Amino acid sequence: MTLADLGTYRLHAPIGQGATGLVFRAETSSGRPIALKVMRPALAADDERRRRFVREARAAAALDHPQIAAVHDIESAVVDPATASALGLTIDAPCDLPFLTMELVEGVDIDALIAEGPMAMDLAFDLADQILAALGAAHGRSVVHRDLKPANIRVTSDLQVKLLDFGLAKILEEADEPVTSVGTDLTLDGMVLGSLPYLSPEQLQGLPVDGRSDLFSFGILFYEMLTGVLPYPNETMVDYARALMLGRLRPASEHRQDLSPEIDDFVERLLDTDPDGRFPTAVATRKALQALRLAQQAQPTIDGERPANERSDDAIAGLHAAPQLQERDPSDTIARDATTTGWIASHRVSTIFLVIFVAALLMLLLL
Repeated sequence: MTLADLGTYRLHAPIGQGATGLVFRAETSSGRPIALKVMRPALAADDERRRRFVREARAAAALDHPQIAAVHDIESAVVDPATASALGLTIDAPCDLPFLTMELVEGVDIDALIAEGPMAMDLAFDLADQILAALGAAHGRSVVHRDLKPANIRVTSDLQVKLLDFGLAKILEEADEPVTSVGTDLTLDGMVLGSLPYLSPEQLQGLPVDGRSDLFSFGILFYEMLTGVLPYPNETMVDYARALMLGRLRPASEHRQDLSPEIDDFVERLLDTDPDGRFPTAVATRKALQALRLAQQAQPTIDGERPANERSDDAIAGLHAAPQLQERDPSDTIARDATTTGWIASHRVSTIFLVIFVAALLMLLLL
């Protein structure tokens, strides 16, 4: 069934939507199947947002990687109210809407796999490795995805990952432009730009973002792939933000017995609320993941000789192999502030008593 024609393209059925636009199964004039994403009229009416959409779409189009769905072209067409209505859009008068033509990827989204429960270990590591390869390629071209979530990751029949929808992608050279309020860049007409359960703390606070924001979202995703559940409550943005700030992260191994403590360490590092506490790059994260996988494969089963909670030196080395990584300070998260304060206070008291004792002893010797 054909919904409408847009320029030289024929649109058949909606296959997805995001904050910036709607995606349709379509075909070219020669009959080649493609995906076509139309920018929302409310966004297209804003010259600055339209300009950014086109520029950042061009940056995404420059990405050439087997794990990233290709963006073919950026075009625009005048759409009348009747055509817009057929596409599920509302406009009062004809308007010029930008749209992207993209590779049509057949398969299932990772959220469909997660809905079936925790993934097999090998599958989770295979998919995670490919996701990080895609992020590494994007970040290497100074493009931050900003909306990494299961619905934006498709798995083909031969288990190849395709990262979809760079509609919220940001060119890294501009990523130091802070969002001054939640009402500007993070929301529009009640829509959150980004998906709540996968937003990084920087996105929630409207702070500048870089590739490490995507790594936080990947950490949420990897946790969910391994356990079948999300690490933080997300009924409302307030619940989610409070859980993040309090650092209430339940170790993944509490949901699944065959997960090692090294996996908990890996996920915990990704989900550090401070970007400086995470891996510095997707490339470094991927290397750590690969080392972790080797160590996980070397782990005996729970019934084997090696205790389930015994850490592997190889895996720990992998977690800290990347340059510029620092040991995590116990006070990095708010959840540990009280404990850390008590620790510092007790050690200060001990130090004071020690100084007094040494001074008294010296005085006695001098006398």
